[in-house]
Amino acid sequence: MKTPPCSMHLAFALIIGFSLGLLLSAYRRVLPHCTCAYPSSISDSRPTSRSSVPLTEGDNSTKKVHYDAPSRGYIDIDEGTTNIDQLYKKLVIVTAFSQNHFKEAQGIIFTAQKTMPNKKIVVYDLGLEKDTKEEVKSYCNVELREFPFNMYPKFVSNLLVYSWKPIIINITLNEFGAIYWGDASVRFKKSLKELLPAAKRHHGYMALIHSFDPKVNSSIIHQYFYTHPEMFKFLNINRTRYYAEKNSSPHLTANRQLIINSSTVQSKIIQPLVECAMQLECISPEGSKKGEHRFDASALALIVYKNLKHEWTPENNSNDIFNEVIDIHRGNTNRYKPKQCRRKHQ
Repeated sequence: MKTPPCSMHLAFALIIGFSLGLLLSAYRRVLPHCTCAYPSSISDSRPTSRSSVPLTEGDNSTKKVHYDAPSRGYIDIDEGTTNIDQLYKKLVIVTAFSQNHFKEAQGIIFTAQKTMPNKKIVVYDLGLEKDTKEEVKSYCNVELREFPFNMYPKFVSNLLVYSWKPIIINITLNEFGAIYWGDASVRFKKSLKELLPAAKRHHGYMALIHSFDPKVNSSIIHQYFYTHPEMFKFLNINRTRYYAEKNSSPHLTANRQLIINSSTVQSKIIQPLVECAMQLECISPEGSKKGEHRFDASALALIVYKNLKHEWTPENNSNDIFNEVIDIHRGNTNRYKPKQCRRKHQ
């Protein structure tokens, strides 16, 4: 057999090099939106690190998430170097809604403008009509972003699975360092600055907690009764023990959360939550139904139980302060008219 001439070797090398170049270019375009490489949190003055966050307990077969830490959006509350004014300056309000929740969502925007006139509001478009998009863009302090459903598994496009919510929280938390997530039904009565001292006491996380024990009667039925048994199994949590332990199972509200991008919050809450959201068998086990399972809210409750057990108790939860600042009002209404700073395009 004759040896191929050098020109053929050169041609093959050029073809392979060109192909690799195309792949690298595509990877760089996708990477900023990808939740497969989860970002951690490191400040500008610190080198990047590599960490792993276990989704489940167990042996060496346990699946882990590896993520590279970015150089922005990091605020380590546990180091105690950030004061309340600095935190509040960074804080951004984040929400998302589809067309059928637009009227309801005008309430969160209006009350944010009223109680925090200069606070940035990021709105993710989950399926808005053209005229509605122009309306939202005209509101003062509001930035409208289209959620990139095409970048994620197909099931994320099913809004009733709620995978999009942890994804948005993760993206914006790493971008801004401190966010308040609010569903369309959230109404602000006071500035979020009032909540920051309480959040600092708990690694930079705060949510309303309805109850701590599924065995205790409460006006709001405990999350235990709205969580599919298969989610317990997927997260390697003993469902019987979860029910039996006294005041160890906080029922947190996923529709209103104050989140600061500390290393504890990232590793113990956000990253496990995002990994669950990216796996259909975790966030929406086979047989789960709306009204019987609460998807991201169920996952949040179980992950906090597993990774931050007893961080919040009936004695230290600051629910009273939270309720002074935040209210919930569901349903579409024409009551709220957010302030406009730009003309709508006709």
